[in-house]
Amino acid sequence: MLSIRSLAALVCLPAAIILQISPALSPGSPTLARVIQPQSYESPTATTAPTPPTPVAVTLAPGETVRVLTFDQWRAVMHFAPERQQAMARIAWCESQFDADAVGDGGHSLGAWQVQPRFWGPVPAGLEAQAQQAERIAAEHGTEPWTTRDGCEGWNR
Repeated sequence: MLSIRSLAALVCLPAAIILQISPALSPGSPTLARVIQPQSYESPTATTAPTPPTPVAVTLAPGETVRVLTFDQWRAVMHFAPERQQAMARIAWCESQFDADAVGDGGHSLGAWQVQPRFWGPVPAGLEAQAQQAERIAAEHGTEPWTTRDGCEGWNR
């Protein structure tokens, strides 16, 4: 259940994107999520102030939680094919909480998607470039290269 503080955070993050997460359909099945995009807004002109996006209303069923992505995280997720966006957002959260500078596995896995350069080549700097690399991997191999493909502790919280 969302707390008042969590709901306030959703309202206070107009540039954020929300992933609505549904509980697993059966024990052991992966958690599902869908990307909910806010309404776009026009670029500001020299004489007017920018109009913030309209907050997104999210209706939660019992047991559902939300994950709020920053605009940069959302832009990275948009590099994936639509059918992979939810899974790859979950993987980036589980692997590094979208930290493009993350280092894991004793220095063998790098970036937000914890790509191993010995198998997939050098990991580029920056979240969007890393998403593009991860999309190339996922387009050919699906989510199998990631051990967190079925979720992780903390994703549903």
